Amino acid sequence: MKRVGLALICLMFAIFAIGVTEEVMWRSFNFMEIVGYQIKTTKSNLSEISEKWFYEYFNQLRGVHVPYDYRIQKAELDRIEVLDEQSVQVNGTIYTSSRNLSVIDNLNLIQSSERYEYDFEIVLVWQNEDHMWEITNAMSPVQYQIQHSVFQDVPKIPYVMKDADWAYAIQDSNLYVTYDHGETFKEVPNGYEQVCWDAIHSETDEYLDDESYIITPEFTAFIGRNSLAVKLIYSLDQGETWQESNICSSNYKGKAYLSKTDHYCYLTMALDHLMGDDYYGTYRSADFETWESVSMNEAFDENISCVFWLSDEIGYFANANVLYRTTNHGGDYEAVTLPPATSTIEDIGYDPFDLVVEMYQDHDVIYAIASQKEGDYKKDGQLVRGLYLSYDGIHFEFVQEI
Repeated sequence: MKRVGLALICLMFAIFAIGVTEEVMWRSFNFMEIVGYQIKTTKSNLSEISEKWFYEYFNQLRGVHVPYDYRIQKAELDRIEVLDEQSVQVNGTIYTSSRNLSVIDNLNLIQSSERYEYDFEIVLVWQNEDHMWEITNAMSPVQYQIQHSVFQDVPKIPYVMKDADWAYAIQDSNLYVTYDHGETFKEVPNGYEQVCWDAIHSETDEYLDDESYIITPEFTAFIGRNSLAVKLIYSLDQGETWQESNICSSNYKGKAYLSKTDHYCYLTMALDHLMGDDYYGTYRSADFETWESVSMNEAFDENISCVFWLSDEIGYFANANVLYRTTNHGGDYEAVTLPPATSTIEDIGYDPFDLVVEMYQDHDVIYAIASQKEGDYKKDGQLVRGLYLSYDGIHFEFVQEI
């Protein structure tokens, strides 16, 4: 018994010693900011210098000496584009060591549909003096494009965020919509403050998830927030007039999915965040005045990856590669599992498609697109996804890789 007690004491001491050691290392960790970063080199190629910076910068964030607020597993450089004599756009993929939300903010990462995988986009402005290259400014690509002289010459025309006839655009902290591929724009009153501002993290997000808004000539809607409520900001006349409808009280800004059927507008959104998971609620309205809660299966009350309403009654909620289908607007649900991607399995030995991220209907055929949680199957540097189809909404078949 004495030996057992002594062993336990030694184990506890070892755990304590490890904890103290980590705490000391983390307190001594010196995070190097992007602006002010210097590289001594005789090279003058901005692309090569920026590549060297990318790996140096992110290599400092690997290892047990790095606090979880900054620690990553690895960083992959996807693309470098020289914009002008001093500016370079750098795009990469960052794999974090945990789901600590602080690392996203600290490293300016962009959420993706993959677990532990985030996009990194930045424009670096370099200055050279006696072969010492220093980053004097860092900004998002959108900020660069807005500040660039081409856009300054035509401040009346907002920058179109998506290359489509119907799209939203942002310039000078204003939110616009266009229905003619940028020929004309309509401003969303107070839209930027309510749609793009994240009060929880005290930051703006000008890249809206495709599922979180609808822009069509018949119906345009964005999800807005203030300190009191979540609201729908919508227009029924191509942006000529705008109305607001309060949905519920919540100040947490997470993933949201907006759908419009024949008679209803459906909204599924994250209402709270706990221990790394988002918790969701679903609401619907027929008149934009009153909203009713829609029952949700316990299997997907957290970490939903896709929501798609086929009609007033039929809806799909995706959790990983399993779809939960309701035919009575949430009264009952049945599980629909996507079949194996047989041709892909034959090629690489396993099925990588385990995360449904998109669904749509085309000529009475229902399609589902599945991505990858781990993101380790790529072709030509691009993440491969799987396309599935169904003729009855229940039985799906694998079509091809996309």
